[in-house]
Amino acid sequence: MATPNSHEDILALGEGRVVFEGTYSFHTPGSINAPQGTFTLTISEVGELKASGKMEITTLWGTTTHTSLTYNGVAEFNGSTGYTTVNGIGSGTMTYDFNKKRHVVANVNISLKPGMREGEVTIQGFGEDMPCVLTKMEIDDLPR
Repeated sequence: MATPNSHEDILALGEGRVVFEGTYSFHTPGSINAPQGTFTLTISEVGELKASGKMEITTLWGTTTHTSLTYNGVAEFNGSTGYTTVNGIGSGTMTYDFNKKRHVVANVNISLKPGMREGEVTIQGFGEDMPCVLTKMEIDDLPR
């Protein structure tokens, strides 16, 4: 792999156009100990809509567990309903029992209501249909 020698070389690494970028918080209703956290979502138009981001998940059962996942997948925007869905795979590290670590892989599914300000997130092994809400939007350029 060649080392970039200019700003143009760095820009050439980019592909597609970022159409949405935001940060969400999520929680498990009815339990302060159950999984909760944040995730970023970036949707890029590269032929089809691609989704990527990072999730930070904390649980408080017994000792605190902290999981960091990076995920990639496909996003679909439904022009008829206004819903946006993301299906991907997350991979990362779980820290538990005072600094023990374990590799984690999990399916990630996100469903956002029209306007993309709220919805639900399912993270395999952590929780299903956890409410999520947009806390910060960087770019909102999705087709409407």
